[in-house]
Amino acid sequence: MVVDRVRNVRITAVMKAYISYNANECIRLQNAGWSPTGDYVSSLVDEKGNFMVLIPAEMLLGVFEDFKKILLNVRKELVIIRGNNDINAVLSAADDDKSKVKVVLAKVYWRVPHISVADVTRLKLLKYVESSNQLDIGFRSWELHEYPLLQTTTNHTWAIKNVAQVETPRYVIVGIAHLLDEIRYELNGMVVDRVRNVRITAVMKAYISYNANECIRLQNAGWSPTGDYVSSLVDEKGNFMVLIPAEMLLGVFEDFKKILLNVRKELVIIRGNNDINAVLSAADDDKSKVKVVLAKVYWRVPHISVADVTRLKLLKYVESSNQLDIGFRSWELH
Repeated sequence: MVVDRVRNVRITAVMKAYISYNANECIRLQNAGWSPTGDYVSSLVDEKGNFMVLIPAEMLLGVFEDFKKILLNVRKELVIIRGNNDINAVLSAADDDKSKVKVVLAKVYWRVPHISVADVTRLKLLKYVESSNQLDIGFRSWELHEYPLLQTTTNHTWAIKNVAQVETPRYVIVGIAHLLDEIRYELNGMVVDRVRNVRITAVMKAYISYNANECIRLQNAGWSPTGDYVSSLVDEKGNFMVLIPAEMLLGVFEDFKKILLNVRKELVIIRGNNDINAVLSAADDDKSKVKVVLAKVYWRVPHISVADVTRLKLLKYVESSNQLDIGFRSWELH
């Protein structure tokens, strides 16, 4: 039985890493091949082209990040499906050289620690297994939604999907906040939270809320109080990728941490008329010539899988039509 699954691991893992790991964790994960700036990865490969990395499973699946209990008398399998090519796993000085590189995985080990118990405890555990009690595995799963081509209009609604499972939104990647004129969150077509003039509201909230460590964590979201880090987000060709936690943009994502069941969620984004406020330039008169193109926008919505017994209880709760109270602090700009 499939407990947890992640598709398109290359994108999902990178998005999760950028918004989750602080400076110390990035140092710890260098041996896993993770380096936000890419300056350490080359040292993992020796002169003959051999490499060895140790990747914590919590970097790839939510179940390993959250579920810390013991599993007894079950067969565990980790199924890995390799990509069609290795282009996204290679760092090269010239992009046209990547297609010629082939990565060979000689050996793959899965290290599964186990716990040895005394005979008395072993007998108790065997009795528990014989009782056939149901095992609840609670964790936050990761789900990737990709919008293939962003519309050129300034107003676009993206309906992610209709869900019958327990879900709670956490992160939204919408480019740089200064590109947006309005963002709102809707449940079943009803506006729950809305922020207008996102560029000013988000910056004001950031200046009064984030400490030094949080500012470092949010550098990959394009946030830098001094502005000295933002230029490093754009490569030589003018491409950029930022990962913005939804709590930076809407109060509902900052305060509301409960589970949402059987509702249709929509995140409506209205882009600004121009990109002047999203551009850092040495001369202000050059900003009007710059146009920012959003090629792809991802909204990462983790969900929680529950046991059948719990699912029945939740469905009964839905059928009871009890009112859902969503308490949070909304942001309003005057």
